[in-house]
Amino acid sequence: MSEADKHRVPRTALKALGAGVAAGAGCLGWALHEAHRYTLRERVLVLPQVASTAGELRILHLSDMHLLRRHRAKRQFLSDLAERCRPDLVVLTGDHLSEARAVGPLLEALAPLADIPGLFVYGSNDYFAPVLKNPLRYVAQGLFPPLAEKDEPDLPWEEMTAGLEAFGWIDLNNRRARLRAAAWDIDAVGMDDPHIGRARMPRPGEVTDTAEGAAARGESANTGRAPRMNAGRGYLRLGVVHAPYCAALNVLMNDGAALTLAGHTHGGQLAVPGFGALTTNCDLPLRYDSGLFDWPCGDEVGTGPGAGGAGAGGDRAEERLPLRGDGVRVLRGGMAVNVSAGLGTSPYTPVRFLRPPEAIVLRVRGGAE
Repeated sequence: MSEADKHRVPRTALKALGAGVAAGAGCLGWALHEAHRYTLRERVLVLPQVASTAGELRILHLSDMHLLRRHRAKRQFLSDLAERCRPDLVVLTGDHLSEARAVGPLLEALAPLADIPGLFVYGSNDYFAPVLKNPLRYVAQGLFPPLAEKDEPDLPWEEMTAGLEAFGWIDLNNRRARLRAAAWDIDAVGMDDPHIGRARMPRPGEVTDTAEGAAARGESANTGRAPRMNAGRGYLRLGVVHAPYCAALNVLMNDGAALTLAGHTHGGQLAVPGFGALTTNCDLPLRYDSGLFDWPCGDEVGTGPGAGGAGAGGDRAEERLPLRGDGVRVLRGGMAVNVSAGLGTSPYTPVRFLRPPEAIVLRVRGGAE
């Protein structure tokens, strides 16, 4: 090797190293930016068993806001949703907070949606403030010993519950409820967070709440929009849970839910081009990290720390990839599941890649003539 070649090799290696560092810095910069690139999705779900004359039910699905008081842009995004979406029903699927001081700002941001019919369940970060964790725990959960759990909640969940109920929204944690939204009658069942062992499936017929006032009539005090009653009524059995463990989804499906809304996964938060998410932070198969899909999904279904461990029951639906963007999905059998990638992150890992934060308008329609 000549003297010139000896000097050329280190220079080539340094250039490659520099390019790698630049690429890594670029990816990190984009991931920090993407965590604040709030996106509004719009998906259509057709339920063949419901008459097409029922009209459309517009559900605004919000999840995993992980709000800090300083999140002004996120709060403004939330405040604008009432006018942008004009929903018939608001459903929150947990992890609303990242600090105790955020309860007031959260309620203020959601106030424009008040008196629209609403339902909510909680995740772990509605009871317990986030703590710093090794990110590898989410990818290789079996390799690390479990973290010590806090004995008592340190977030003001009772204050938040009172505020959400003041909107006319129903606390669906381990409860059933019956309500009306637009031209639809809805039987809803919810579970507290399976991820921290708080889930309990309420007994059939154990209806503990019904919407009252404007929410019961399916109209918004903010917009004055009356329910669409002129085309017959639709009927929806709705499941709501924070963490979409397979057992929890199975229990809700076996209970008769046609649609279940969930969050928790953040869509994996970081996705690898050509591969997808590295984790769902539960036993849901990786390809179902977020989006709208049929359940059972066709992949191997586990049990995990969900509610009850009931089997899937019946034949498996044809395997289909989730609808993550905008589009239309027709329920082919079993149950439809919409897993939100959420609007926030832990304050200790404020990054996203190929999984931007999202709010979802789910337009439910009947398909039967």
